[in-house]
Amino acid sequence: MQDQGNVDLQDQPRRHYRAFAIAVGCLMFLLGVTALAGWLLQVEIVISLVPGFPSMAFNTALCFVLSGMGLAASTLAARRFRATATITAGLAAAIAAARLVEIVTIGRTFHNVDVLITRFLVPPDFIAKIGGGMGPNTALVFLIANLSVLLSLHAEKKSQVVQELTSYVVITLGMIALAGYVTDAEQGYRWGPYAAMALHTAIGIVIFGSGLLARSWWMQPANRAQIPLWIPAAVCFTGLLVDLYTPLGVANGILYVPLVLTALWFGNRNAPLFFAFACTVLLMLGFFAVRHNEAAFWQEIANRTITAATLWLIALLVYYFMRNTHYLEGERVRFGALVRGTPDAVVVIDERGT
Repeated sequence: MQDQGNVDLQDQPRRHYRAFAIAVGCLMFLLGVTALAGWLLQVEIVISLVPGFPSMAFNTALCFVLSGMGLAASTLAARRFRATATITAGLAAAIAAARLVEIVTIGRTFHNVDVLITRFLVPPDFIAKIGGGMGPNTALVFLIANLSVLLSLHAEKKSQVVQELTSYVVITLGMIALAGYVTDAEQGYRWGPYAAMALHTAIGIVIFGSGLLARSWWMQPANRAQIPLWIPAAVCFTGLLVDLYTPLGVANGILYVPLVLTALWFGNRNAPLFFAFACTVLLMLGFFAVRHNEAAFWQEIANRTITAATLWLIALLVYYFMRNTHYLEGERVRFGALVRGTPDAVVVIDERGT
């Protein structure tokens, strides 16, 4: 009975994480459905939330619906729910990827992905009036978040740290956009000349990241970091915020070094490599999110390349340190088991015979 009670106590946090992830999925679904209704009924206040603010694109609302369904269904064990999660998360990732490809290849004035989805449901004059489209920051969030969900559905044991790290990045991007609205700094929610992230989109993305974080803890609670979890999130937020608000050329990438070092408190020894990858992504985001001075363009690229190489070097050192530590701990456990399980005496002597 005591063992059963201990098991119940251990499973209780997992149930809370799972319930929170499902609740977040439902909130995202409701947010997306509300925005879709605003588009279909042509209610501008629902789409932009505040007059004069950027509007939530139709495909952004659709991605919220699909991502919410995928997040909630991915926590349920039945095969049909896992299939639903795979389909919905895959569709959301495909929409976001198509939008990113469109931005990179065609440019900011084209919104073919949005038009392709909305032209059969929304009058063209209302589409032209609202304008906008899914911003690159929003598309990036939906892409990496849904890819992490897809990865966790097929490689659960190896993807927990990836999803936890992805959740930090998602929360950070949403918080940066919210900070941009609060401080009236457009570069926080608009990357370069492209479409901006709407206010309620930023709120939904922060909620989305929180749900991903809860889901990662539900997957493998034993791999939770032995460190206050607001620390890596604060490092992500501070590093990207400083990167966006300081001139290009300033070596602010060094702020991401503590993020790599926090991997020492994670149970997965591959954590420093995942953190280095996340830092590299954040460095790239800080570079592409602002307008560049052509005179210092290549100097800034060289600066960020050196910073990324330094972060990866630190990550490799931390990785080998953690690997050796795990190896020594395993040897200690095996030696202890040998000593306790040997019926004969075990005598240990050094090189001098003492």
